[in-house]
Amino acid sequence: MSDVVYDVAIVGGGLAGINAGVTAWEEGLSTILIESSDEFGGKLRSDRDDEGFTYDRGFQVNFSSYDEIPVYAQGLLGDLAESYSPGAKIVGCGELNQWDPLKSLFCKAVSLPDLLTLLKLNLFAKKWQSFQTRQTAHEFLVEFGFSPNCIAKFFTPFLGGIFLDRSLSFSARQFLKTWFFLSQGSTVTFSEGIQCLPGALLSEFALDPSNIETAFHKRLNSRVTSIVPSEGGFDVSTNSELIRARSVVIATDPSAAGHLLSQQFKADYKSSICLYFSSDKQITSGRSIVLNPTSTALINQLVPLSNVNPACAPKGKNLCSATIIGERTESDEELAAMAINEMNTWGMNLPPLEFKRAYRIKEAQLLQDPGFEDNVSSIETHLSGVFLAGEMTTSSSINDALKSGRLAAEAALAYLKNK
Repeated sequence: MSDVVYDVAIVGGGLAGINAGVTAWEEGLSTILIESSDEFGGKLRSDRDDEGFTYDRGFQVNFSSYDEIPVYAQGLLGDLAESYSPGAKIVGCGELNQWDPLKSLFCKAVSLPDLLTLLKLNLFAKKWQSFQTRQTAHEFLVEFGFSPNCIAKFFTPFLGGIFLDRSLSFSARQFLKTWFFLSQGSTVTFSEGIQCLPGALLSEFALDPSNIETAFHKRLNSRVTSIVPSEGGFDVSTNSELIRARSVVIATDPSAAGHLLSQQFKADYKSSICLYFSSDKQITSGRSIVLNPTSTALINQLVPLSNVNPACAPKGKNLCSATIIGERTESDEELAAMAINEMNTWGMNLPPLEFKRAYRIKEAQLLQDPGFEDNVSSIETHLSGVFLAGEMTTSSSINDALKSGRLAAEAALAYLKNK
């Protein structure tokens, strides 16, 4: 056991844990970030194969309007960002730009009243913070005045892809919050994959073991097995060492947090499957996501990744992803064949596609039913000096993960100041 006692030990190296570390370190706290896997980033992970293709582990994007990304990281990410076109192509309907609706007069998914209602929605979303409701997103859209055709052909696949729920039974307030952030900036990916985001957050920290007062220490492949109160703080036991800290932030998934705290956290998840395909020819034109409005859809959306980010594919190749919402019993190869057959009915003259790989994300996103915000876990735990961060304390989004980490670190700082 080392004689070093850290001000804060952070368990979990996803976005929430990283930002807790960022916040604590910037406040002058000696900090150690402990991650059980071989890389930091949590759900924001990217892989690169021998051919030169880059695959995110599930289709993920960042909103440039997110306000919890530290300024230093924004600068780094700005140099790597590639933006999608606003709106979407809707199979059988044409293109729809929800931020400039009057440019979409010929889209078959909307009527003129729908386009005017979109303008109204874009203004209304600015009030999301004061908007209180127990409605589902579907109930809200109906009451707000959108036609059944618009809800079925645009909102169902568009929001279904964001919340992994084509029934639109998630919280209307969470929908408005997401719609607001979407409307305030660009939807972006990064030239080296979504893992650039946690990488940028960690980029500022130089490890100086000789100065524990200013060091930001990191551990990989280090699984925390227990957190036990001890004199002056806590003994944090891992599979390889005992770490001592005056306070602890647990930024793991709900199951791991429950194990460490000997309690159970409610956590129901939405799942998804992301299939990747390559082609010698451009898969579709432009930088827009392609939405599938068919009620019996297997594929919710097709994304022309290399159109937006040429660096994700080797020269002369193109890469796209297709998202399936929910779990399936078919093999990856069977799903890929089914997906290609379905996409070939869209009338888009798709080139021959080669299946590359699949990611099955069982715990892709927390269930966010109406009123879920009232039942999220508190940052404080039954152990004074131990705090929670992560989606179980807020909601499933990049911005909220970062926010939860910041708030947990601020709580730890306040605790240490008052101790």
